Amino acid sequence: MRVTIESNDPKETNRLVKSLDMASVLFEITRNLHRRFDNDEDCNYSEVFDAINEILSDHGINIDDLIE
Repeated sequence: MRVTIESNDPKETNRLVKSLDMASVLFEITRNLHRRFDNDEDCNYSEVFDAINEILSDHGINIDDLIE
């Protein structure tokens, strides 16, 4: 399948280009992230958010580049 998209909006273009990366991030968060913290009784929200930000970074996702 070939798709051609024309856009003058850089954020819209980034959203389209990064869609697979975002799907990978969501998969990692919903399927695997809990394993890091299952046995950690002292886990806090800050650690969870740090882990989410690490996953985003690993996949090259910068939220500020995608949201207006």
